[in-house]
Amino acid sequence: MRPIAARGPRAWQPRTFIRSRARRVQRFAPTRTENAMPDAIALDLRSRREAVIRAHADAENRQDVEATLMTFHRPCYEVVPLGEPIDGAANVRELLKGLLEGFPDFHAAIDRMHHSESVVSVELRMLGTHRGPLAGIPPTRRRIDVPAPSLFKFDSDKLECEKVYFDMATLMRQLGVIA
Repeated sequence: MRPIAARGPRAWQPRTFIRSRARRVQRFAPTRTENAMPDAIALDLRSRREAVIRAHADAENRQDVEATLMTFHRPCYEVVPLGEPIDGAANVRELLKGLLEGFPDFHAAIDRMHHSESVVSVELRMLGTHRGPLAGIPPTRRRIDVPAPSLFKFDSDKLECEKVYFDMATLMRQLGVIA
């Protein structure tokens, strides 16, 4: 094998090694798929969905029940720890009023959003101070910071339902109800 006529630390490596390594690197390099970049329509839908979710969270954070209801195409919450879906404007209004009575400073803090075809999953935290009755629990005056990943189901850019997951034991521990 002949040395490469270049200077520097790799000057004496055989040419065949460099050629074969280049082929290996090229052979194992990731390939691009045809639709690697989302098209303009998908980006527009994504931004419209994010705007709906942010308006929804902002309305909750302002304790504006009616504005929160307006972000839905058809009001529906599925609060997984509670079991049954809460469907319809009257039922969702009652749910939100109960939450805001228990946590008058309630805040939904959005950390990240992840998009799929019909669902946007949102990593968020529920924050607030327990200053009012909540599901029969008298005020504890304790702060909560509970992770609550949520799925926002969409039909195009219309919010159909928010499905909220959180650990009830974490909430109860932070309220001081259980040890």
